[in-house]
Amino acid sequence: MKGLNTFYKNYAMCDIAHKIGYNNISYTPSLENILLTIFLNDKKLSDSFFYWTIIYIYLWIQTGQKPIKISAKKSLANFQIFEGDILGFCVCLRKYQAFKFLDSLLNEGIPYLSD
Repeated sequence: MKGLNTFYKNYAMCDIAHKIGYNNISYTPSLENILLTIFLNDKKLSDSFFYWTIIYIYLWIQTGQKPIKISAKKSLANFQIFEGDILGFCVCLRKYQAFKFLDSLLNEGIPYLSD
């Protein structure tokens, strides 16, 4: 995980700045944060506390950070969503944790995906 962070800061930023034509490395794009969100759309499953705890624990294990509840601010009668219902969870990864997650995603997660 330190490898990706040091590689980006030492080599990739210099190459990007040179190819785009920036005189200063600070103008190059950088990774500030990664926002992971999980929503459950099925109304039958979303009422079950069991599924919410599984999603909560899964997101906590994958990121190493405690997720935040996303709840409905207003009720929407057409979608049968009421004020205060849990819609999903989100985690915001910054700096070191963002590079750690991106490194594990690129090296372990994406190579095993199939079309």
